[in-house]
Amino acid sequence: MFDKLGTLTLVTAPSMIVPDEISFSLINLEEKEKNQFTESINEIFPKDNIVVFIYNETGNDAWLQKAISRSNYVLMDKHRSPSWISDLSPESKTYDISEQQSIQEVFETIRRSNN
Repeated sequence: MFDKLGTLTLVTAPSMIVPDEISFSLINLEEKEKNQFTESINEIFPKDNIVVFIYNETGNDAWLQKAISRSNYVLMDKHRSPSWISDLSPESKTYDISEQQSIQEVFETIRRSNN
């Protein structure tokens, strides 16, 4: 028989859904980082249904707050984001993507916490 692969649902404002399983918020990431995210998702969670909330704009503050509250993990570039966004996201599920911490390093941390 065939192994079932998971689904990936991308959500942008103003749309909103309630995730069933694993969910991420990606905040102000560059295109290169989003591509690395996709590669890492395929490696670590190939059979899971994943929801990804994507925020790359200003405004839609209420939408972003709801997306963060519904996410298991928040990946953001804090240097490209206003400080109020960092204040919205609990430290326990927030990962800063920067020169000091890549997408791959974040996913290693996530992988260890899920084993």
